[in-house]
Amino acid sequence: MKWAFMTANYVAKEVGYKDVTDWFKDWGRCTEATFRSFQGSQFEHKFESLISGIKDNGFDAIELWVGHLNPTTATDDMVRQACDLLDKYELSVVSYTASFMAPNMTVQEGARKFEIARALGAPLLASSFNVSNAELIVELAQRYGIFFGLENHTERNAEEIIEKIAPYSPWIGATLDTGWFGTNGCDVRAAVRELAPYLKHVHLKDVLAAGAHDSCGLGEGVVDIAGTLRELHAIGYQGALTLEHEPYDHDPMPAVARSLQLVKRQWSELQAQEEQQ
Repeated sequence: MKWAFMTANYVAKEVGYKDVTDWFKDWGRCTEATFRSFQGSQFEHKFESLISGIKDNGFDAIELWVGHLNPTTATDDMVRQACDLLDKYELSVVSYTASFMAPNMTVQEGARKFEIARALGAPLLASSFNVSNAELIVELAQRYGIFFGLENHTERNAEEIIEKIAPYSPWIGATLDTGWFGTNGCDVRAAVRELAPYLKHVHLKDVLAAGAHDSCGLGEGVVDIAGTLRELHAIGYQGALTLEHEPYDHDPMPAVARSLQLVKRQWSELQAQEEQQ
């Protein structure tokens, strides 16, 4: 099992975790600040600082957020520097979060996202897509041998996800985000079972309460993380698990590092129980 750190956990780092009051309204401002910080001559230093800290906290993989390597502005040199640093710190990339939400994207625009994913060694793009780009995604996914996993946000249940991705399976599948299901009051364990034939990737995230999207450490909110892991184990899930926690007012790493130890222990217990049967 690969346990990945979502680099978007640091969405508010470049604004100093200050003057952010609304997760939805301030996401764009925080993203833009990150874009600016991870550009040009400072990229190599910033990227090394990012991934060395992740490695030091026990992770062997990352899910790379486009805020840290923007496909529309990343140069070939930046991509090469990122790959070299990932090799140096022995971190793999389980997913690249390039979106296809802008309608009617060109082949060139889409191909750049897949090219970067291929260079990073990522087997998956995990994000959202506009239906006008679905056929393009399938074409490029087949060309590059890289899948696309729709990350649920507004979808209230597994059926709504399946309706969007089933016509384009297997190249477009599901990236199940437990936190957004918690926000929307969805039964995450049931969603795992229903999405099993389409499941490409999983974001493990907890939220403090349904109806809002205030993330927290795993096991500290309303999402049944232990039950979710049991269901994933029961369906024989073989993909990676990305840990996600995106607070705006403090460094997420202490909580995410605790979460990593929690879920690794829970997964090991499931493995041990299987061996005893």
